[in-house]
Amino acid sequence: KPVLLGVEVKSVRLRLAESSENAGEFNFNHMVHYEELLNQKTESDSSFSQSFPPITVDELVIESGYMQGSTWVLDYTKQFTLAGLVQNEDLISVQVSDESKQLTCVLEFQLEPMSFRALFEDVQLTDEVLGLLPRTAKTWSNEVNLQGGFDALDVSWESEVGFAIQAEIDSLQFTLPEQHGVPWASYKEGEAEHIHGDSILDVRRGSVTYDGSQVLMKQITGLLVPPGQTSGDPLEFSGALRIYDFDSVGKQNGEQWMSSMLMDSPFKGVFTINDFSPRESSPGEVRVPLAAAQMLKVFQLQQWNMNAKVRVGREEYKGEVEVEGSCSINAKEGLYSAFPYPLHGIQSSIKFHQNDIQIIELTADGSEDASVFIKGDIYASADDLKVELELFAGDAPIDTALRGALSEQLASIADMLLDEKTAEKVFGRLEPGVDVPFELGGTLDLTLLISHDSNEDSNVDITGSIAFKNIGILHTNFPYPVALQNSYVILDHEGLHVPEDSSIKFTGHGGGGGHIVGSILFLEDGTAAPALVIKLENETITSALVSAVVDSAGEENGLAAGILEGLGLTATIEVAGKIIGSDTGDIESSFEISIENGTSTPNIKLANAIEASGPFWPDGFQFTELQALLSIHNGAVELRDVTCESGEGTVQANLTINKGDFDMNIIGMSVPISSKFVEVLPESASDELVTAWRLLEPTGLMDAIIRMNRTDDESTLDMSIVPKQLLVSALDRSTEMKLSAGTVQVEGTNVFLNSMQFELSENGVPQGVIDVSGEVLGSEDEHEFSITAQWDDAVLDSPFTRAITAIVGGDSGIEYYDAMKPDGKASTTLFASGDSEEMSYSIDVVPETLTLTFHKRRASAVFEAAQEPAKNVIHFYNDGIHFDNLLGTLGQGAVSIDGKISSNEYIEGRFDLTWEGPTGDESLFAILPSIVGDTLIDIEMKGGYSSMPNAEVSFYGENWNNLAVHFNGDITQENVSLDVGIGLEQIQGVTHVEGEYSKEKLSAFELSMAFEELTTLGRKVTNVAGSLELDSETERFVFENVRGESVTGSVTVDGWLGLDGAKEYELEVLISGVDLAAKEGSDIAASLEGELQGWVSIAGTRGDQTTRRGMGKIIVENGHLEIDPLTLTTMRILQLSLPSVSTVEGAEIDLYIQGDDIILEDISLRSSDRGISPFVLEGEGSIDFETMEMYARLHPRAGLPIIRDIAGVLNDQFYSIDVTGKLLNPEVSIVPLPFLSSQDK
Repeated sequence: KPVLLGVEVKSVRLRLAESSENAGEFNFNHMVHYEELLNQKTESDSSFSQSFPPITVDELVIESGYMQGSTWVLDYTKQFTLAGLVQNEDLISVQVSDESKQLTCVLEFQLEPMSFRALFEDVQLTDEVLGLLPRTAKTWSNEVNLQGGFDALDVSWESEVGFAIQAEIDSLQFTLPEQHGVPWASYKEGEAEHIHGDSILDVRRGSVTYDGSQVLMKQITGLLVPPGQTSGDPLEFSGALRIYDFDSVGKQNGEQWMSSMLMDSPFKGVFTINDFSPRESSPGEVRVPLAAAQMLKVFQLQQWNMNAKVRVGREEYKGEVEVEGSCSINAKEGLYSAFPYPLHGIQSSIKFHQNDIQIIELTADGSEDASVFIKGDIYASADDLKVELELFAGDAPIDTALRGALSEQLASIADMLLDEKTAEKVFGRLEPGVDVPFELGGTLDLTLLISHDSNEDSNVDITGSIAFKNIGILHTNFPYPVALQNSYVILDHEGLHVPEDSSIKFTGHGGGGGHIVGSILFLEDGTAAPALVIKLENETITSALVSAVVDSAGEENGLAAGILEGLGLTATIEVAGKIIGSDTGDIESSFEISIENGTSTPNIKLANAIEASGPFWPDGFQFTELQALLSIHNGAVELRDVTCESGEGTVQANLTINKGDFDMNIIGMSVPISSKFVEVLPESASDELVTAWRLLEPTGLMDAIIRMNRTDDESTLDMSIVPKQLLVSALDRSTEMKLSAGTVQVEGTNVFLNSMQFELSENGVPQGVIDVSGEVLGSEDEHEFSITAQWDDAVLDSPFTRAITAIVGGDSGIEYYDAMKPDGKASTTLFASGDSEEMSYSIDVVPETLTLTFHKRRASAVFEAAQEPAKNVIHFYNDGIHFDNLLGTLGQGAVSIDGKISSNEYIEGRFDLTWEGPTGDESLFAILPSIVGDTLIDIEMKGGYSSMPNAEVSFYGENWNNLAVHFNGDITQENVSLDVGIGLEQIQGVTHVEGEYSKEKLSAFELSMAFEELTTLGRKVTNVAGSLELDSETERFVFENVRGESVTGSVTVDGWLGLDGAKEYELEVLISGVDLAAKEGSDIAASLEGELQGWVSIAGTRGDQTTRRGMGKIIVENGHLEIDPLTLTTMRILQLSLPSVSTVEGAEIDLYIQGDDIILEDISLRSSDRGISPFVLEGEGSIDFETMEMYARLHPRAGLPIIRDIAGVLNDQFYSIDVTGKLLNPEVSIVPLPFLSSQDK
């Protein structure tokens, strides 16, 4: 039996033929299955062998084309060479390559089951590769411009499965026809436009399968370029695409087949776009899926990013293409174009199907902490836009952002209730620093249904409800701030409505509670008209309520503002009112305000409103128990049935204000008088009286009837005033002035003081009677006046006197008044007259008693009764003051004053002053220049009698605070004493003073004291030469050559006294040849005579004796001690030795000074008798400094020095000698048995 050893084939032709009628039907489908052939052979020939002999093939030719019936039509052919053939029992594998070696593959043939397979790697889609594809696949590839390559390409056929091409994509680019892709739109500048055209897919990963009847792309990812996009970033995408049930190409050209396939064939595509956002660096047009573009347009999204999943497909042949999907868009900001409320932090989730867009959820942040939630449906086609959205905004602040989102009608309502300019105007009327516990606006919860259908009209319908809590509002027609409590209103096409079964509760600015019912209706012109009824109870009047009343009265009603704000009302009130608008836009308002138990504290605005010069009520003044009705109707304000109290007084009033006109009537009984009451008078009078009135600062009680009226800018004022009681106060004292007759009458600009008489008293003590009459006639610009007053028994320290002084002398006058602290009595007459240009006055004061303080010293004077009209009168007039022959008693001396003061451009005065009385009188020192009085007091000039016959005082300066004063005069002293460290007594002399000073500061000063005689250290000094001179530079009194005679000798004083704060002094007294003359008498045991020589030096601080220090020495020469004989005999009986008269020749005394004492440290009387043993009287003692009285005891010593000391001890027990009396006139006595004497004990 022959054996087949091998097969050698020259060329093998592999033909890939697709049916022209049935897509997916190939010639392979008609091949006999190997199993069938095998079974047939086995049955016919049992010796059939299944093994294949070895085969060699030289060439492989692959042809592709189609079968037209039984006719083969060739499209493409390609030759390959074979190598590496591998053969086993049922599989043949061979490597093939084309001539260029660029296209290689592995071919596998399998007998059971019958199949073949071509495996390509790293295949680039060149024309040669595409030419090998089946006709339909090749046509689709060409039509979509398929380019790129595959990592692997697997072409296979199996008898049981059929034909298939599978590829793993390396990089594949092709055109995605519009029919198979995502619907696109262009979005630019807030507008979206549907665009058409093919997209471009740049696939980077995925797989492609073609089995003849379908094309399937799975898990593809890459970049997607929208139609017509030439710039900008492509979109990253992932997805899948299946096209199936398409016709075979057959004889059709590619364009015909493609068009038919796109129009009719079923397909399914899924495209997912991940995290796409436009580049910020190149803003402008962006192309996105149509549904996303509609969202961007509707919500005007900015700085957004998008994730989208789009499903597009046709379920059946020639069926409708369905587009659906979902999209999430997040944006930094945006707003809904039909309700343009700015949104931030937007997050949205939508679903779409065809033109229907369903907003599953859109969340965002509004202004501040507002949260926004939107859901609903949008239908968006090329020709139509329908919107049905539900919007909820929680805690949305009422601000410009929300205002801009509202419709024209709602915006007009917001403007009506939340007018910031009106609020600023209302609160701007409040006093600075007033706390305003109110905040305009607040937050709302909006639940809105927003509808729009472009087929019907362009309007957007917004309905729903608006809920609020603690919203601050004020209505432009009655701008009173209130806070709406938790409530809501209904919004429909006609307007805003308070629900019929409820009301809006609110809290007034003053804490009261109220409610509002009614509606605010929309008008055709885009505005709104209110129809509201308001009720408010238990409200407290605040300045904000007054401001609202004023504002509701209209722009021209500034007068109402001034009066109502100026009244300073506080009270508990009830308010009932209506605000009704008409179709024409006019609004009528009417309010009735009932005031109960109120108070009124007037302020400056009231004075300005009624054109008073200023506040005319007391500081802190209030009306209490105020009852009134206040009506406001379309701007007209009426305050009627007003009753109130003030202390013990009562007031009734009515007030009508309409625009610039007003009429006010007031009846007051026992109401307080203010120190500022003059301000209510016409300016013609108040300008003249205001200074005097303010200085008087009167308070008290009055009855008054006042009517003020202004019509057509013309004002009238009529007042009848009875000042029942006035109090004039100063320095914590008050003068009471009780009216006993007269009235004040005001008629327009004229004021009349009608025969007014006041009785003055302080704490019940009378201070005289004042009669006042006068008038002020004319206007503010031109007027004249005359006033006459007479004050009898005037008290000079009365507060009323002080005020009159201030009126006449101004600030400097009151300063001098307070400094001088006047007291006393006088009679005063005043006359003043003038006009708007000038005034003249004349005041005559006839003093009775007068006490003043000068230089911190009080001066008291009693004046003689005036014998003649020109005597004892002080005249005050415009140019100055005259003192005419004032005679009286100053202190304890007689005084006369004559002079005048001129006060034109300069103040100039001159006085002649005489005085005679006791030295040291404080009244005299007070009226002298302070430096003179201070100096005379410092040296303790006192005692005796002084006179000042020729003193002159003059002064000049620009004002009372800056005067230069000159003083010149002599003071004669008689029996005067001085303290200059040692006493100078019984002085006879003259002190000359001349000086000039300004503000207590010396510019020139001379003071000298000339002595005729004086007594010092117990000795009289006569014929004194020299003087005590003031050295102004060193502030010392210097003894200039002061020397006098005392009996036959002389006494000289040298040294100085300090006048500065230390008051130090240094003095030295020299004694030469002054006789020592002891007193004689029955009680004198012995007398010492002789001539004194010596000195005493002393220093210290005057006024402080503890600082006094000094020393000295007194020597007696040519002395003589004479002892009583009886005493001498007694001593001799006792066998005691005494010197003879002729033997004592002198004495020596050493002393020092310590404080009030002069210590005699060593006293000795010595004998020169040579016939006996030396005899010495020794001892010590002291002198009282003030009296110069001496106290000393001497003890005898005789014999030789040692013996006399021993014997002296015994002698001391038997007798001593005492020296007493004045230092310069001593007394000597012998004391037996001295141990019995008190001086030694």
